[in-house]
Amino acid sequence: MNIDDKPISIEPAETEVVLSDGDYVVKVSSVSIQDNVLKVGNSEVKVAISDIVQKLDLDAVPNSVVLSENDNGAVYSIDVDNKVKLLGLIPVVLNTDFVVDAKNGDVLEENKPWYSFLVK
Repeated sequence: MNIDDKPISIEPAETEVVLSDGDYVVKVSSVSIQDNVLKVGNSEVKVAISDIVQKLDLDAVPNSVVLSENDNGAVYSIDVDNKVKLLGLIPVVLNTDFVVDAKNGDVLEENKPWYSFLVK
């Protein structure tokens, strides 16, 4: 199976389906393939997670990636921990959550801790 010319493997697990795209693992409750198009619910998935991670220019590998369907269609929920320095001195981990449209790769939400403006 390919998404945007990227080979994706699909493996059923006990309670979910696991999609593998190179180094990235995506969990999804259920998927379907119709006319060689991957769908979550009624929404098409047109962008591979590896393309989204590259577009976001993440410094770290995501902790978790979940593919689901909401009012916007198919979305990736991505959880990332970045090692940063608070006030440029104190090493801390900054957790960021992204919600990204799986059809076009646009970031719909980005949630960071309140102190994120204090880190480099």
